[in-house]
This record gives sequence, C-alpha cells and structure tokens, in this order.
Amino acid sequence: MWLAGMTEAFLVPWDLTPVRPPTDTLPRTLNDFFEGPPGSFLPAGTVVASSAALFVWRWLRATDRRWLPWFFAIANLAFIPYNLVLSVLFALPLDRLLRWQSDAYSPGYNRSGPLLGLTLALIVGLLLAQARIPGRAPHDQRLGSPDGVRP
Repeated sequence: MWLAGMTEAFLVPWDLTPVRPPTDTLPRTLNDFFEGPPGSFLPAGTVVASSAALFVWRWLRATDRRWLPWFFAIANLAFIPYNLVLSVLFALPLDRLLRWQSDAYSPGYNRSGPLLGLTLALIVGLLLAQARIPGRAPHDQRLGSPDGVRP
C-alpha cells in the first residue's frame, strides 16, 4: 500500500491539476501510464514480488528457518518509517533550494525526481538486505558441539 501511494505521489504529478503537459510528450506519457492500471500497480507489485521471491529463495536455502519470517517482516515494516523520515528530511532542504525558481511549485518530475531516487535507493537496500538475511545456524551449532568438532 505504501509503495502504491508513493507511485501516485512521485510518478503522477499532474493527477489533480487542471493543466497537463502536451500529449505525445514523455512527461505526459509517464503520467498517464502510472495514473491507472497496470502502471499504478507495477512498481509496488514488482517490489512485493521480488521480496516474495527472495523469501522463498532464502527459505529453501535456510537450515534454521525459525526467525526468517520475522526478519522479513521487520525489514518490510522498517522500510516505511525509513522512507517517510528520510523523504521528509530530504524534501525540506530540496524545497528551500527550489524555492528561488519561478516554477518550483508547479507540478512535475523536477519536484518528485530526487525523492523518487531516494525511494529507489531504499528499495534496492531493502531487497539487498533481504537477500543477505541470516538463515543458517553458526558453524559450531550445525556440528552439534560447543567447540565445533564432530562428536
């Protein structure tokens, strides 16, 4: 749900405005594609499907699966506040920097582009972290003795 909302915020800047870019231009094409299905579901669906595929991959490779669902749940739930806080902290200085421009408050990708880049970086970080979530017991626990030597 969060990424679906972010799709609307970042990739559909002319959603609620009476004026849109001219037809057959890249900004208008992108705006129209992400405004409704399938484009409005594509970014969130891609991230959810990637996370689910990573979970299945880690589940099949793990020898100790007790904590794996919890690690994935925590990573996914931590993404939302990290994205929210970092977006706000990044948007405030960006707003000050763009204020001098005459069209700074007009909708467009000039406003949402840097925040989209930040969100994409956080998504890549989330998926990389999920790919590296521990799923194996430490070496000495797998062998069954405290010193790591087979009995």
